[in-house]
Amino acid sequence: MRQLSIQFKVTLLLVISLVLTAVISTVVVVVLMQKEADERLEGIRAIMAREKVEALSDKVKIAHHVVNSFYEALQKEPEKEAPEVLKAYQEKAKMAVKQLRFGEDGYFWINDFAPKMVMHPIKPALDGSDLSRSKDPAGKFLFNEMVDVASKKGKGVVNYQWEKPGFNTPQAKISFVEAFKPWGWIIGTGVYADDIDALVEKEKQKLDEALLEMVVRNSLILLAVVIVFSLFSRYLSQKLIGRRMADLKRYVEDFGLYVTNKKNVIDFQLEDASTDEIGSTIRVIDKTFKDFEKLRLDDVRVVGEVLIICSKMSKGYMENKTSYVSSNFLTNRLSYEIDGMIAKVNEVMDATLVSLKNFQNGDFSQPISIQTHGELQELVEGVNALGSALSSMISENAEQSAKLHENAKHLADSVATIKNEPLSDLNRIVKKTTMSMQEMGSIQQHLADTLSTLTHNAKEANDILNMIGDIADQTNLLALNAAIEAARAGDHGRGFAVVADNIRELADKTSHSLTQIQATIGVIVGGIVDSSAKMSHNAKEMNSLTKDVEEIEEKTGDILNIMSKLG
Repeated sequence: MRQLSIQFKVTLLLVISLVLTAVISTVVVVVLMQKEADERLEGIRAIMAREKVEALSDKVKIAHHVVNSFYEALQKEPEKEAPEVLKAYQEKAKMAVKQLRFGEDGYFWINDFAPKMVMHPIKPALDGSDLSRSKDPAGKFLFNEMVDVASKKGKGVVNYQWEKPGFNTPQAKISFVEAFKPWGWIIGTGVYADDIDALVEKEKQKLDEALLEMVVRNSLILLAVVIVFSLFSRYLSQKLIGRRMADLKRYVEDFGLYVTNKKNVIDFQLEDASTDEIGSTIRVIDKTFKDFEKLRLDDVRVVGEVLIICSKMSKGYMENKTSYVSSNFLTNRLSYEIDGMIAKVNEVMDATLVSLKNFQNGDFSQPISIQTHGELQELVEGVNALGSALSSMISENAEQSAKLHENAKHLADSVATIKNEPLSDLNRIVKKTTMSMQEMGSIQQHLADTLSTLTHNAKEANDILNMIGDIADQTNLLALNAAIEAARAGDHGRGFAVVADNIRELADKTSHSLTQIQATIGVIVGGIVDSSAKMSHNAKEMNSLTKDVEEIEEKTGDILNIMSKLG
């Protein structure tokens, strides 16, 4: 079922509904017609039974008239009260009724209210027998019922089952009885009703055949209607569903091309004013796509504003903020992060340049106080460490220079007084001078070592700047790749291409600033290295001078020994 189209499913559903409706309708019609046929058959049965009853009533009336004629003749006899006269007339009446016939096998019988059989023309053996216990195969006491009908109504119909020659089972029989009260007789006759059943059955067969013909005819009509309805449903579903679903598919395909930047606009527009489920779905999808298009336009506005801000910032204008807000959180986040990144980089670079210029002017009292993270924080800490090291070096260099100046002055004073001192004092002075020279050499060497350490720290700061330069190069490379991808995206990538260009300009600006910082640090490092070389040279000269003084001390000692021997 999943592979079937909606159009086919709808058509199939309509056809099934039609077939079920037709089948149910046919069943209902058949049931109603069957009920009507049964009622008709019962009506036919009732009519035929009524006709038979009327015919039996007429025949019993004849027999009753015959008996009554003998009764009237008896009334004319002078000795009508004599039993033998009464019996003779009754016998004549019974013989007359016994001879009466109608149809092929119709006859009359007479019983009394006992009930006892008075006369039966077919079974004379029953004459005089008690009939109160006589019942049909169904258990009905038929003669008792005849007595009951004759007693209450004078005449009437009694239905019962009775054996019929040529049939294996008892057949329905209709009897009509009428009381002849002067003699206490009940005159009756009856006919079998199997002909009614046969006629009803024949009529039932006709009705069944007509019903079957109707069902077959309706089935053929239903088949034709189903075929026509299927074709019409297919046409209607194609018009109402297939076309609309095709339009929806085309609209979704256009939107997919629009989202993937393969199309600049959505050419196909949906127009469906219906209020059914498909119309509601189309309107929801259309609203969703339009909301997405609005979101995309919002992103374009934000990106365009970011481009303007980046362009201004690349020219040195840093007082710009984003005013457009997009419904896309990521776009707003991108704008915020770019703004923060540019601001932080510019802040760190500007602070670094100010600090290095202060270092050139000998001002080490204002370290960088910006708090950041990662490589920028290492740059800030390196510049601050460089300033601290330079400040300490200069202070220590000044102190050591003062000591060196004092020792040199002391040496000059010692040399000046050599001429006026005795030879023994000369040796003492030379020793003291040697010690001073050694101390000065140690100070010079310490200064040289300090400058060497400072040079190392400056080189580490330069390495940090090189690292940031690498980051700027990587940013430049990423911006270049972004520009390439934006170019591949076509018109929809122009905005991001401009953003990439501005980011690349910022990376170039950062590299330029780093170059200036490295140049400044290079000047400082060059001065430190030059001072370190001079200090090392002075230390070597001082060591050489110390050795010369030590030789003087040694020779002075030899002179003192010779003079002591001569003395």
